[in-house]
Amino acid sequence: MKSGLLSPFTSFLFILNVGLCQSPDNRLFVEQKERVLPEITSMYDSIRKRIIPVAFYSSQTGQRQEIVIFNHGYGYNKGGDYLAYSYLTEYLAAKGYFVASIQHEIATDSLLPLIGIPQVVRKPFWERGADNIMFVINQLKKNNPPLDFSRITLIGHSNGGDMVALFPKKYPNIVNKIITLDNRRMALPRKTRPRVYSLRSSDQ
Repeated sequence: MKSGLLSPFTSFLFILNVGLCQSPDNRLFVEQKERVLPEITSMYDSIRKRIIPVAFYSSQTGQRQEIVIFNHGYGYNKGGDYLAYSYLTEYLAAKGYFVASIQHEIATDSLLPLIGIPQVVRKPFWERGADNIMFVINQLKKNNPPLDFSRITLIGHSNGGDMVALFPKKYPNIVNKIITLDNRRMALPRKTRPRVYSLRSSDQ
């Protein structure tokens, strides 16, 4: 695991470190002229019979953009969590990345277990998240072939970080970077690929 990030993610991690510490009324937003509003859609995984809401952010068209897939922290199935990190997803899109932010929990899902060994009782939830990510990647390959699928970065906060840490084990050789933010329970992969970065607050 690297101790720091090289450009262009250095500035992103600084933004992220500050932004996650802001209250909802005092978030760190990109300047208005750089705002990249999302294209919001719902995909349907017919195999799992599951709706997957996704927000796409992009400031470019027809470009071979690197891909960032963002995965939110646990939101108790209230919904809308995939839009709550817009100060990060908009920032990355303004810097030229194609960003997909996935809503992993829907109202009909079971709540995340708070009792028991997390690595056991929560693993099915992380696996479902990994399946969501893989489904979105496959849909992007069908619908957005110009994107650069050799450079996919997964970013996940807290429970979303656990999904991201699990993903390379379940789906090897798909992504080239993962960044976890305060994930605490799923062990980080110990491989040369993907490159692994982790940002943690002092109490984690």
